[in-house]
Amino acid sequence: MRTITLILLCLGGSLVAFTQNGYLVKNNIHLKKTSTSKLSKSENERIISFNLLGGLIMVDTEIDGEKSKVIFDTGAPSIIINKKNSEIKNPDAVGVGVNGKMNVKSKIVQHFEMGLIIKKNLPALEVDISHIEKMKKEKISGILGIGAYSEEEVLVDYKKQMIELLPRHHKKKLKNKSVIASVPFYMEEQLPVIKVKIGNRNFYFGVDTGAEINVINSKSLKKLKKCKIKKGACKSIAGVNPGKNVSQTINVDEIKIKKQHFKNQEFVSLDLSTFNRSNGFKIDGILGYPFLKENLVSFDFRRSKLNFWKEVIFEKILEGERFVESGLD
Repeated sequence: MRTITLILLCLGGSLVAFTQNGYLVKNNIHLKKTSTSKLSKSENERIISFNLLGGLIMVDTEIDGEKSKVIFDTGAPSIIINKKNSEIKNPDAVGVGVNGKMNVKSKIVQHFEMGLIIKKNLPALEVDISHIEKMKKEKISGILGIGAYSEEEVLVDYKKQMIELLPRHHKKKLKNKSVIASVPFYMEEQLPVIKVKIGNRNFYFGVDTGAEINVINSKSLKKLKKCKIKKGACKSIAGVNPGKNVSQTINVDEIKIKKQHFKNQEFVSLDLSTFNRSNGFKIDGILGYPFLKENLVSFDFRRSKLNFWKEVIFEKILEGERFVESGLD
C-alpha cells in the first residue's frame, strides 16, 4: 500500500500546521494534467476574496456541485477532501503522521470552480481532517493545493484578504504595483522551496500559505552558532493523532532573501530529519503565515518564481498627481 506523509501540527491548542507538509505525497500519487483554466480578462473578475481562520486562508469553491470552504494551501498537492475516517471505503494509501497513521484514498473531482478557474477531472485525496474543524470550531470541507492553480500566478494579499490571478504577461508591473524582487524556487514534490541566507550560511525553506507558523529544522540550528538568535518559550505541539510534544521557539534577528532583509523572525524548532528522509527532501524549514502576512507575494508556478511586490499609491494634489510606494525597503 502506498505511503503518504501527513504532518499536521497544532500549537497552543489551535492549528498551526504545515498543512502542506500537512499533505506531502511521498511517491505514488502523481498529478495528471488537467483541463486549462478558463479565465475572464476583466481585472475585477480576477480577484478572489478570502477570510482568515487564524493564519489560514479560507476560500469559497465549488467541488462537484457543492459549495465548499477550503484552506488555500500552496504546499498541498491538489484537493484534499475532508472525509471522516469511517467513511473512507477501501483506502489505497496510508497517511503517516508524527503520532500515528490514518487512511487515505485517491479520487477524481469531476468539476471544480474557484472564482473564474474552472477545471474538470482533478486528482484529489480523501483524508479525515475533522480534528482541524474541532480545533478551529469552523466547518472545513478540505484543502486546496497547487494542482488546482498550477497554471497561474497567484498573488496573496493578507492585508486586503484577497487572492489575485495575475495576467500572464504583466512584465513585473501592474496598474498599482510592481515587482521589487523575483526569487527562483524549485519544487520538492508540491512544495516551492527558496534559498534563504541567515548570517553567512545558506538554507532552503519551503514557502507555504497552509502553515500558521514558521518552522526551522532543529538540525539546521547547529549552523547558526555565530548568528543572532534567541531562544523563546517552549510551546506544546500536537499532531494529526492524539499526543503532544514540546518544541522550542527561536527568534532569528535577520534573514535575507536575495537583497531583501527581514527582521525578527520567529520560528518553531522541529526535527525534520524523518520528514526529509521519508520524502527525499533536503529542506531546513518552512516560511508560513508570520512571514507571508507582512509581505505582498505572488507564486508564479509556470516560471518557478516567487515575486515580492511593492504597492504604488497615487495621491492627487493641487499641482497634479504624485505617487507613494509602500512595501519592502
